[in-house]
Amino acid sequence: MRIPKTIREAVEQRNKLNKEIETWFEKQGVDLYGMSTDQAYICEREKVGGKYQGDGEICDQMQHGEDSFSGTYYWECDNGQYLAMDFWL
Repeated sequence: MRIPKTIREAVEQRNKLNKEIETWFEKQGVDLYGMSTDQAYICEREKVGGKYQGDGEICDQMQHGEDSFSGTYYWECDNGQYLAMDFWL
């Protein structure tokens, strides 16, 4: 199998957009350790769970053992939806 140009270009575009998202979050002072912008998604308010962390950030997490956590961070978007990214630490 050989990957066609359209798929290669789509992946290159996605990688560029992921870098743009990462850079924006870094400028906001958000640590994306344990998260991947590849897995970012948009959801409605009713899908958001967890505790308010301040500055519009909500975290829904579970603890696995003494120092391991997984869950989802949510940030409100301009249109009332939420950008969500899952994490595992």
